[in-house]
Order: sequence, then structure tokens, then C-alpha cells
Amino acid sequence: MSVNEKLSSVKKLSQTSIQYWAILGMLTALLAVLTACGLGFIRIGPSFSVTLFPILVAIAATSLGPSGGTVMGFIFGTASLIAGITGVDTTGAAMFAINPIKSTLACYVPRIIMGFLCGVIFKLADNAVKKHDKPNFISHCAACASAALLNTLLFLFSVWLFFGNEPIVLEITGGSRNFLILLAVFAVNALIELAINITVGTAISKTIEKVNRVYAPGQQS
Repeated sequence: MSVNEKLSSVKKLSQTSIQYWAILGMLTALLAVLTACGLGFIRIGPSFSVTLFPILVAIAATSLGPSGGTVMGFIFGTASLIAGITGVDTTGAAMFAINPIKSTLACYVPRIIMGFLCGVIFKLADNAVKKHDKPNFISHCAACASAALLNTLLFLFSVWLFFGNEPIVLEITGGSRNFLILLAVFAVNALIELAINITVGTAISKTIEKVNRVYAPGQQS
């Protein structure tokens, strides 16, 4: 490899790294703004809330791959934990009051896994349909939809696993410890988040993808 080729390789690597952290920084700043404005968790009832944060995780996963989705999932988990501690998320606040350690795990683990899987799903969908879907809307929609669905499924599974026998959960499910009943109760949340993720998330992630290709094309990690 010639000196010019080595310099070109280093330059591309530097551009990719700058782009990676710039996008994560932008999404983190947006998450902070949504949290400060009270729009991160939108209450739809006395105990339930819809979160917009899976959109940011989906954008990170489609723009930066599984690693970006994982990092953004961790940041989402941090925001979720803070919302529970401060009482913004009433369900999270109740869990934290019962057991802070289990509550912390329930905030972080599902969101980290969700971010990683969202990136994997995007790559798999993109490889599967790129010959037939050149604008790759299908892969972006699949990733954004999976972020909403996985967020609900994994978080509720954590709640059921760690707090299934607690009175607060049994009250929600009518005294049952059946996971399907808990999932049915939160079905409205899931559907709202799904609709928002597919529309808003897909539009933004496609826009960022176009910018990436113009200014710093390269492989997702």
C-alpha cells in the first residue's frame, strides 16, 4: 500500500469516527431536550406513558449499525432511570421505590438489547430487500417498527420477571401474573409508539442516511 493510499485510509477512518460520534452526540442532545421539555415520556393515563426515545435508538441503529443502536439504547436506559427516580415516569418511579437495583436492570438491559437487535434487523432487512427496494424504505421501516415493539416486549418482560409478584403489577393485571395480560394492558402504548416510530423514525433515518452517503460514505459498524 502506497503512502497516499495509507493517508486516504486514515482520513476515511477519521471521517467515519467523527461522523459516528457526531450523530450520537446529536441524538443524545435531542434526548436531553425532549426530557427537559417533558416530551420524552407522554402520559396517556394515570399509570401509563408513551416514550419517544425508541425513535432515537432506531435512528442510531440505522445510521450507525448495531454498535450505535447499543450505545443509544444505553443512553435511553439512563434517561428512563432518571425519569423513574424523578417521578416523570410513574411506573418507573413505583419500581424504583420497590427495588432500585432491579429497577436499574429493567431500565438498562431491555434498552441495550433493543438497540443492538434493531441494528441487526436493519442490516438483515437491508440485505434481503436491497435488490427490490433501492430506496430501502422497507429496511428502515422494519428497524423503526422493531425498536417500538422490542422496547415494549423487552421492558414488560423485565417488569414481569423482576416485579411480577409485586402488588403494583398484580393490580394492573387484575391479580394475575400472566405475562400476556400485562402485555395486553400496555398494547395501546405499543401501538402508539409503533405508529410514531414508523412515520417519524423512518423519515429522519432516511434523511440521515442520504447525508451520510454524501459527506462520509462507508460501512456501518
